[in-house]
Amino acid sequence: MKKISIISCILIFVNYTYARLPPVFGPEYVRAASTSEMVKTYLTPQRIIWQSDESIKLILSSERLLYKGNGQVAVNDENLFRFVSTTDLVFN
Repeated sequence: MKKISIISCILIFVNYTYARLPPVFGPEYVRAASTSEMVKTYLTPQRIIWQSDESIKLILSSERLLYKGNGQVAVNDENLFRFVSTTDLVFN
């Protein structure tokens, strides 16, 4: 009896946590939907191997590349990693 109740709890848990369509879609879309086991995985860089700007004027806030992100683009943060382009930069 204990095994049956444990199995029932597991099945109910899996049923409610399984990915579904949002509620805005009606039951008529269930047969048209397909699922995939593919997921996205983001790896945070562990270290910066090489950086060529010794003046610290052309590459700004490079240490920010090592922070774990949340997947969202942040355009209003002043401390973002930036490349600075100038017209007087000459490569030899």
